[in-house]
Amino acid sequence: MNEILWLSGADVAATGVCDLEQTVGIVQEAFRLYDAGQAVIAPEAALRLHGAGQDRACYSLPAYVGGQVGVSGLKWSSHGGAAEPGQSRIHAAVVLNDPDSGRPLAALEPRKAEEAHRLVLEPVENELFVTSGHPMEKEHYLTFLALLRGDTLLLRRLYPEWELQARLPAVHGRLLWYCTRHGLFYQDI
Repeated sequence: MNEILWLSGADVAATGVCDLEQTVGIVQEAFRLYDAGQAVIAPEAALRLHGAGQDRACYSLPAYVGGQVGVSGLKWSSHGGAAEPGQSRIHAAVVLNDPDSGRPLAALEPRKAEEAHRLVLEPVENELFVTSGHPMEKEHYLTFLALLRGDTLLLRRLYPEWELQARLPAVHGRLLWYCTRHGLFYQDI
């Protein structure tokens, strides 16, 4: 039996997913396939835990993309109750499967940022001003910031040799970013 491929940060970078232009092209192709009936996005399924409402639930987001992509997948997220300071209450994983055999192909899970990789968030008016002392060199930089809240994703492309500064809405959610050397990270805000 073949093993599941657990993707490292370098593996993810090698796919080109962190190159925003290439990613936009991939997303456009997925929507083209969707319009052509070759992609399926199933409705979200929610499992409420202990009758505690939306704060404690698991969400399943399955999808399939045909054409040259030919992959099915599932994003699974678990939202616990109030977490201790410094602890995440939301955990997620993505699993990709071969649509013909059903065999899992790959799994990716972002890592919680430790102090050395955490971004600096400063409230400014009704926004968060995001900065970091992270290197932004051609060979080592953050490629994007993504703010995920419910079913909304806000994406900011970052560039090597540019200072990391961004303004984001001051909302609760999950902030994700990708370091070209160390992989995918998150911190909850």
